[in-house]
Amino acid sequence: MATLKSKLLLIIFILPLLLMAVEENEEKAADLMREMMNNYDRIETFQADFTQKNSWAAMDKKIESSGKMYYDSENLILKYSKPNAQEMKITKDKIYIFDPGMNKLMISKNTNIQLKPVELLRQYWDISTIYITESDEGFLVKLEYSGGRVEAFIEDYYVQDVVLYDLQGNSVSYQFRNMKLNETLPENIFEMNIDDSVEVIDLTK
Repeated sequence: MATLKSKLLLIIFILPLLLMAVEENEEKAADLMREMMNNYDRIETFQADFTQKNSWAAMDKKIESSGKMYYDSENLILKYSKPNAQEMKITKDKIYIFDPGMNKLMISKNTNIQLKPVELLRQYWDISTIYITESDEGFLVKLEYSGGRVEAFIEDYYVQDVVLYDLQGNSVSYQFRNMKLNETLPENIFEMNIDDSVEVIDLTK
């Protein structure tokens, strides 16, 4: 009987501490996202070097790509330089993928594809259990949700690295470096050099 009473007292003592820890973590998560959005909401133009790594567990295959990302309030474009020169432009309504080597342009509807660094996190933020580890270098963030998990490193409230995993063990990661904020973008950066010889595959029709 004494043992049962001791266990009950222990639960009564520990439960408030657990609830306090959960509340503190939720507050930390809310504060972190708020600070990030304060930064990103002030961005009118963005440019950065990026590295993208795709991994398919079932096929034991990995592909690493790199290039430059540019965006403003209306457009986002990824200009891949490695392993092949390709371009992917995202607007509010459509996605354009241009492969100069294949001389093809594919157009599809944008079904809420988000590739801005902070949006890679924010789209999962409210549906996840969030774990945050703070260090002198920044924040390590882990999001766990029913469809997988997201891991990210945040420095000065800007996303530097993010990895998205699904339940099958597949993943895609993005690394952003040499970020330039609110600087003038290269002229005509969102234009794709498409001529009449390019085969256009329009999936929106």
